[in-house]
Amino acid sequence: MGLLSDTPLLKNLQKLCVEKTKKLAAFFYIGSILVFIAFCHNFLNNGNYFSENALMAGLATSTYSLGNAKSASNFNNFDQAEMSSKLREINGNVYNTSDGSILSVLHSSRGSPHESFIIHAPFSIKTGSSNVSKNYGIGLVLSIAELFSQQNYWSKDVLFIISDDVHKLDLTKHVNSIYSAVTIELESENPDEIEFAIVGHNGQLPNLDLRNVLERMMYYAQQESSFPEVNHFYGKRPSRNNKPVGGMWKNRLIRPTSPQADDAEGLIYDVETTLEMVKKLAIGKSDGHHGDFLLRKIEALTIRGIGSGGKFDLKFVGYLVEGVSRSVNNLLELFHQSFFYYLLPRTDRYMSNGDYFIPLIMLILIPLVFGVKFWFSEDGTDFDEDITEIPSILFIVTAIGLLSHANIWFSMLGVLAVLGEGMGQKLISHSHPIPSLILWDGMGWL
Repeated sequence: MGLLSDTPLLKNLQKLCVEKTKKLAAFFYIGSILVFIAFCHNFLNNGNYFSENALMAGLATSTYSLGNAKSASNFNNFDQAEMSSKLREINGNVYNTSDGSILSVLHSSRGSPHESFIIHAPFSIKTGSSNVSKNYGIGLVLSIAELFSQQNYWSKDVLFIISDDVHKLDLTKHVNSIYSAVTIELESENPDEIEFAIVGHNGQLPNLDLRNVLERMMYYAQQESSFPEVNHFYGKRPSRNNKPVGGMWKNRLIRPTSPQADDAEGLIYDVETTLEMVKKLAIGKSDGHHGDFLLRKIEALTIRGIGSGGKFDLKFVGYLVEGVSRSVNNLLELFHQSFFYYLLPRTDRYMSNGDYFIPLIMLILIPLVFGVKFWFSEDGTDFDEDITEIPSILFIVTAIGLLSHANIWFSMLGVLAVLGEGMGQKLISHSHPIPSLILWDGMGWL
């Protein structure tokens, strides 16, 4: 308890906040920006790696052939009645809802019938110009269903969904314990770029291992996903000086080597990519139908093919869908080991919450500094005589969170606890009932 006692350090900290308020605020503000930029550099962030060994991404030989891709192209010309008829022919069941949604379940031939995953495609998609267009991923879903029905190694039920209104569906009527969901959106049968959309509603993100599976599949195919929505004004993607990525996870990395951002343009590229993801998370709007699954605590993402006349085709996208399905089929428990809070400077690198929380705390310190100043200026308390007041403890709590890379909930709970007890008593003594009630109610929740 020595840290919370009356020490010269706490006196100096409080004096600094009162006398150098604006300078401290400027220091923390500029410092948070510089620290954030620093963590966008590949020297400080980390290469994406697998936390779940059971995924074994890309180790199984793909069976999705050119013939399956041709079938997918033919299925893209089906109307809804023909889609329902085909799924009934494949799986022996089909469920049509009043809003036009089509569902069909491929029951597992081995393993527990209480586990499942979802493959989904909407009827229509929004292109970059906000125009609604046909989704060429529907034929792919039908061809995948046809392929999976011929195989006997599926240990989980597979729920195939064709719907624009996933949020209206009661999925538990058909399957249980849903491990993941993959949504397929293709603007054409030969997209120019492949994007893995992961941002859900209110800043939700899927487990990073799910995305890593698809990126590993891209690596085996000597391709890479992209961030087509990011506008790079000054940055250029680092493409030289490929160096092995070391560290304790070097045998689990999705890409063993990574180009180094050894110039300003490379660093700016990583910063612009990260800021675009920060903007999406701050807006809180999902960038795909997978957001409806994330709201139900189902790990989900969208495989999105953008453009036309490109180097990718239906066979390649089918290879991705089959690969991620085989990996999820291997799982013995729900996704839990990898990160749920992260930022992506590149497709194969991540910044964890333990990293970006440092500049976040630096921003939180700014109102804290002003709060300490107002604390002593409001009631005219003698600064040297009232040195054991609660702002000193707030500094200790925040500093511990900053130095130890503590997660946001641990640090924020500590600050709220101190605020609830200390400031609540302070406000009660000044007869401010409403703020006091709010603070004490917060303490009761804690």
